[in-house]
Amino acid sequence: DSLPVRLLRSPDLATSTKKLILRLQQSGDFQTDLQYRIMTTSTIDTSAMLTFTISMSDILTAGPYWDDVYSIYFGTFSLKKVMLIHDQLGMPLNFWSVASPTNQQRAQAIYYASLTSRYLADQANQGNIILDEDGTPMKMGTTYQ
Repeated sequence: DSLPVRLLRSPDLATSTKKLILRLQQSGDFQTDLQYRIMTTSTIDTSAMLTFTISMSDILTAGPYWDDVYSIYFGTFSLKKVMLIHDQLGMPLNFWSVASPTNQQRAQAIYYASLTSRYLADQANQGNIILDEDGTPMKMGTTYQ
């Protein structure tokens, strides 16, 4: 039915991914009669029925949608840029985890990108060029430079 799992944040999660693998095993009171699961007509998968893996880390990455969906707003992914937008404007740290943003989310992306672009330009005009992780001046997506 359900099994509550409590994760405790540890320093090693900032540099590596850890896995919790749960394997369902039979006992005198519980049988695992799930012998196999047919995934397609030619493939039988038995481990998927009795094993569940939870992967966890404290590493913030671009994820699968940044390049295809969000780079037009935010440019190349960098943790430093994301944290700047988060700190300055409160952008949620999972903002780009949606493959098909709604009109509201697109409007929010435009807001975050345009205000951050303005902030970077204002800082540069004052002689404070904000550098990205690679040492180059931080840039937003091509539409917001």
